[in-house]
Amino acid sequence: MNYITTFGYNGNETFTFSGDDNVWDFINRRLAVDIGGVHGSITRLVDLSNATTATNLGITSGNN
Repeated sequence: MNYITTFGYNGNETFTFSGDDNVWDFINRRLAVDIGGVHGSITRLVDLSNATTATNLGITSGNN
């Protein structure tokens, strides 16, 4: 199942993703989380207050 949403980026957001099989999360069409494969539940955090992470995902504060 695919989910698509838009969020206003203020520069301090944090997202938490969890899954037990094949979870890929993209922000701005760039891979932010890869929980691929068969395994028990795994949780990953994307901290967008980190300037390097935001730059790598191609997002800037004040935009959607």
